[in-house]
Amino acid sequence: MSVWEWAGAAIGVITAAGLSGLAVRDARTGRVPVRWSRALTAVAVGGLAVIGMAGRDWGALTGALAGAVLVTGIQLVPYGLQARTGRAAIGRADVRLGVPFGASLGWFGVGFTVVGFALALPGGLVASAAVRRRRLPFVPFLAGGHAVALVWALSRL
Repeated sequence: MSVWEWAGAAIGVITAAGLSGLAVRDARTGRVPVRWSRALTAVAVGGLAVIGMAGRDWGALTGALAGAVLVTGIQLVPYGLQARTGRAAIGRADVRLGVPFGASLGWFGVGFTVVGFALALPGGLVASAAVRRRRLPFVPFLAGGHAVALVWALSRL
């Protein structure tokens, strides 16, 4: 494994740790500080950009970009619809955190992004239905899906 692959893996682990910390905050308060989510995005995206360009790994960079666009795009749909319906379903923090979530998993392949989000989304929907609340902190589910997909991605290196 090259030094660039190790560096990309380190960014994935840092992102997982950041998401876990934000998940605790979201579960306790129902809020995620904008500064914290922006900092995590800057570390994940900036770090992967530097590593990808230094290592000339254009495939990993493309995967990171595709993963970030995929997760953020999927989350923008209900976020945009809630403005029209007036029913809150998803928070801005969930959409903002789609970028580091998708980028850090997409670095290893877009399939890992899909798996991570496929684990997070049903968990959040089932929990929301179980507690009969329209809006439930979703960052803990993002963090869990990210962690599982990251462990799988790292095991394949």
